[in-house]
Formats: sequence, structure tokens, C-alpha cells
Amino acid sequence: MSSRLLTLLAVVLILVTSPLAAQLRPAPLPPAHAARVSLPAAALDRGDGASLPLLAVGGVVGGTVGVFVGAVAGMYTACAPRPDEEGCFLRGLMPGVVAGESLLLPVGVHLVNGRRGSFGLSLLASAGLGAAGWGLLEATHYNEPAAPVIVTVVPLAQLAAAIAIERHTAPGPGR
Repeated sequence: MSSRLLTLLAVVLILVTSPLAAQLRPAPLPPAHAARVSLPAAALDRGDGASLPLLAVGGVVGGTVGVFVGAVAGMYTACAPRPDEEGCFLRGLMPGVVAGESLLLPVGVHLVNGRRGSFGLSLLASAGLGAAGWGLLEATHYNEPAAPVIVTVVPLAQLAAAIAIERHTAPGPGR
């Protein structure tokens, strides 16, 4: 097939699948004298968002993805200028892990909650806790007994903060 034919097919496909102008307009409101339809109470209930275990799973999945993505990104950025330098992978690993986990853990909670809460506040809290944990790890030189405790407590605190912020800032019934 020639490139002109492929281009023509792509344009036709786009035009056929694009909504028409009338499809983008909102439906007109019914007249005031029209009969009112009563909906069941369940249809009107907006709910309180996702359950606590579901929010926790979303945060754990987001944080886990963030750890791996952050580790790869951190190692890449540390080794990109001088890939032959010894130890560049380890030098970029920790900042990448902290940044990735701190950024994607609240994303997981926020998405599971239906994007209802304050993502910015949740992200700020998670990043602050992650930076504090990294600072504590640096201060203890990653030595036991403090390092394992820090590495365990900080993500749990980030998860608890992200869930609490999402639940308390999400609009819901009575708010």
C-alpha cells in the first residue's frame, strides 16, 4: 500500500469514529411540568469512596511500582554521564527508590479512591515523609538497628497519611 492510501484510510477512520457536534452537546433539560422520576436511594448515594483495605492495596501497588520505576530511573540518571564509573548504580538507587515510592504510593491511593481526595496534599505528605526517612537513613549511615526500622516505618506512615488525607478531603455525603 502506498503512503497516500494509508494516510487517507487514517483520516477516514478518524472522521468516522469522531463524535459529531450534536453528540458533544448536553441533553436539554425536561420542561418543569414534566413528571418527575424518582430514583432509588442507592442511585443517588455517592458513597464514601473505596474501603480501607482497597485503598491500602492501591497504595501498596502504587508504591511497589514506584520502587521499581524509581530504582531504574535513579540508576540510569546516576550512570548516564559516566557509565564506566564504579558504584554509579548504587549511588542512584536510593534516591530513585525514595522518589518513585513517594510519588506513586499516593497515586495508587488516589486512583483507587476514584480521584476524589486531595492528591496534592497527599503527594506533599508522602514526599515529606520520604525525604525525612531518607535523611534519617543518611544520618544513620544505613546501619542496623535503625535502618530496617526506618525502611519499614516510613512507607507505612506514607500509606497511612495518604489514606487519611484521601478519606478526609474527598467529597461525600454530608460534606
